[in-house]
Amino acid sequence: PITRGQGVTVAVVDSGVQYTPQLNGRVSYKDLTGTGGADCVGHGTAVASIIAASDEQSSGVPFYGVAPAARILSIKITTSENVNPGVLAAGIRDAVNLGAQVINVSSQVVQDTPALHQAINYALGHNRVVVAAAGNDEQTSNGSQIRGPFYPAAYPGVLSVGAVDQDQE
Repeated sequence: PITRGQGVTVAVVDSGVQYTPQLNGRVSYKDLTGTGGADCVGHGTAVASIIAASDEQSSGVPFYGVAPAARILSIKITTSENVNPGVLAAGIRDAVNLGAQVINVSSQVVQDTPALHQAINYALGHNRVVVAAAGNDEQTSNGSQIRGPFYPAAYPGVLSVGAVDQDQE
């Protein structure tokens, strides 16, 4: 049960989660955008599936999540790829208050704001595991390259994760 996520709720603080049969019956929602739980970006659904998609290999579906028995708590904080640090902070607090044991934040901001730092400390103070995207140093904004650190991944106590593609980039 531990290796499959049985009894664990993972908050996906992101763009919402669309219905997919592999998550059927294991997703609850909180919308901070006022637009409903639907994922209009697709990112939150992809993240939730990587975490908890059920094993449907017998039905010909070759993919399943790393914790296929976990429950997902979708905390919708954005309707685009842009994230407001204040809304992100509120989403993290809501994830704690709604009982998530693990809080996944796959987006990042470059601002180290007091509200975001306090939300992370709130989560860690309640013995929650916070997993956050390390960020991409190759990002550009208005023609300027954006360099880290990126938050909340840069805060002490947060499990910061990165990704590479098949070319190790």
